[in-house]
Amino acid sequence: MTDTLATLRKRVSALESGGARGHREGAAVPLGAQAIDRALPGGGIPRGAVHELTGETADLGAATGFAAVLAARAAGERGTVLWCTPGGDLHPPGLTAFGLDGSRLVVACAEHARDALWAAEEGLAAGLAAVVGEGAADPAAGRRLERAARAGGGLCLVLQRRRRAGAGIPVETRWRVSPVPGEPLPGGAPGRARWRLALTRCRAGMPRQWTVEWCHETHRFTLAAALAHRP
Repeated sequence: MTDTLATLRKRVSALESGGARGHREGAAVPLGAQAIDRALPGGGIPRGAVHELTGETADLGAATGFAAVLAARAAGERGTVLWCTPGGDLHPPGLTAFGLDGSRLVVACAEHARDALWAAEEGLAAGLAAVVGEGAADPAAGRRLERAARAGGGLCLVLQRRRRAGAGIPVETRWRVSPVPGEPLPGGAPGRARWRLALTRCRAGMPRQWTVEWCHETHRFTLAAALAHRP
């Protein structure tokens, strides 16, 4: 693990020397959909804080895509995203459809979820623009992530399956992301990704939910229109 950490730090240092530390502590990361950004204090997802993303079921595909969108927006064109995952089943090329440039992405594969969250803490302490940590965090781990995010000014996203009752961690926002059927494209091709975003926890804000559509071409969200009736 020591050798792995040394390699990770060296890679991160090389990326950061290229100017990746341009994010501003406390600035909000807008989602780009006015109806959502207006409902969030500061007009977006605050940096320097922890945000939890969960799936409606054990499938985290939609939540993973949403995490990629937020991380890419936080990193911009020069920032670095560290994605810490147990098991190594992440498919980085698939994240490009959500605006996450593979050249700005560092993937840390850990054996256990606790190691993935520990690597996420290290990345936040290093001042990275955005860090995604997969795995169920206990309150103690959540507090460490919160301190590291506040100190480094980066966006921290904790991606995990549905939480057990009473197993929450201190977060700025909490989202439940679930896939929604979309309109198919001509010829029966799969339509655009469509998600239901449920904001279940927001400091200084109110719980809300939206159905959104993600455009892979423009890398933008729009509020989804109701599905047309069809056989």
